[in-house]
Amino acid sequence: MRLSAPVLLGLPLAVLTAAWLNGCGGGAGSAKPASAVGSDAAASDPLSHDPGQSADDGGGTDPVGGDGGTAVPFAVGDGGKVYATLPYRGLAMAGAEFGASFGGQFDGTTVGKIPGDYYYPTTDLSNGGPDWPASSSGTEIETDLMVPYYLGKGMNTIRLPLRWERLQRSLSSTSSKVLTPAQVIATFNAPELAALEKSVTTLTAAGFTVLIDIHNYAYYTSASEIAANSGGDPLGSSMVPNVAFENLWIGLASIYANDPKVVFDIMNEPNTPPDPDNKPAGYEWYLGAQAAVTGIRSTGANNLILICGNDFAGPQDFVAAGWSDPLKDIKDPANNFAFEIHDYPDTAFGTADDCTTQTVKTVMDDLTTFVAWAKQNNAHALLGEFSAGISTKAGASCEAAVTQMLTFVAANPTIFIGWTYWAAGAGFGSDNPMNSPLFNPGHDSPQMTVLAPFLK
Repeated sequence: MRLSAPVLLGLPLAVLTAAWLNGCGGGAGSAKPASAVGSDAAASDPLSHDPGQSADDGGGTDPVGGDGGTAVPFAVGDGGKVYATLPYRGLAMAGAEFGASFGGQFDGTTVGKIPGDYYYPTTDLSNGGPDWPASSSGTEIETDLMVPYYLGKGMNTIRLPLRWERLQRSLSSTSSKVLTPAQVIATFNAPELAALEKSVTTLTAAGFTVLIDIHNYAYYTSASEIAANSGGDPLGSSMVPNVAFENLWIGLASIYANDPKVVFDIMNEPNTPPDPDNKPAGYEWYLGAQAAVTGIRSTGANNLILICGNDFAGPQDFVAAGWSDPLKDIKDPANNFAFEIHDYPDTAFGTADDCTTQTVKTVMDDLTTFVAWAKQNNAHALLGEFSAGISTKAGASCEAAVTQMLTFVAANPTIFIGWTYWAAGAGFGSDNPMNSPLFNPGHDSPQMTVLAPFLK
């Protein structure tokens, strides 16, 4: 049953209309009860990575033939019949990572302020924010409008990106040795930690599983470097040693240890941090990721850990001698981790509205490459970023490409544990495909229509 926007939001129609005219939209769709959503994702259930066990030995029937994962056991468009059984289905709610580039340059000479420069999903943006006009209704836009809409569509997962530098303003006291959880938490910026905790609490209470995503590309920018706008230093360098990354996750893991609604997405899109001498390509990111896993498990936390592939999480790099191949040697005593891959079918790596036959073929070849590697190494994965263009005006070829991608994922349920679409967030404006329905109540974007069969 679909509720009208005024019923869903508890707002009179006149107020809802006024809010829309002032840059704050309404939502459509009935909100799924928290209990119904919560049963979908069990973040603490260990995944199997037993050496020598085939990825198809999980007791089920492999729906994919011997063609490397290209055949599907159902018609394209019927993916939801299988796919909705996978644990994680949702999207990223961007905002807390705004104002910084993948190389570590910030928009100003400081880390910025909430909400003018960046914000968390539960920030009250009624007085405006980055690219978001003030709203006379005083509605907490993302909490009151977006959350019920996404729940109503059947989404159960929110990827929450944030910047390391804002949570931990200095690494000077965490770079020499492994610290206790209390010692690490004492280095966290208190207002930033409070903003993160408020978002996680609000989203999990609503029924979502939250992926805490350190959105830093395996770089960290010190306060002096931010002031000079000089960019950051790579993980594994003298300025950002792996032990500092380990300590970061010791602190975060101790806060959310064994919370079944919290997943540790340890680092977004590592940007090929330099490798030690005489080591294979990608070895430094393997060392950094292993340090984070070791630190998390040292706290007693058995939460699911997500490890992005190297070289911006491209699935094509999961091949022998590829940038992400060293990750096959990750050791997790809880056996509860998965790799994260990102891929976009458009012509500009997720920043365009056009998809061509060749770009779509490349994405499908990339996914096939990853599946072959995953089967060989008994690996699991989340498709952590993908999109069908950046606006509601994207070409139909992009929508068809996403249907093809998610149907492929559905055909490999022994490998894929789910997906998160990139992205929603007030700062992306009203033409963003995941925001558009809030400005046009009752009218899903073409992209949400494409996702719908894979949600219920």
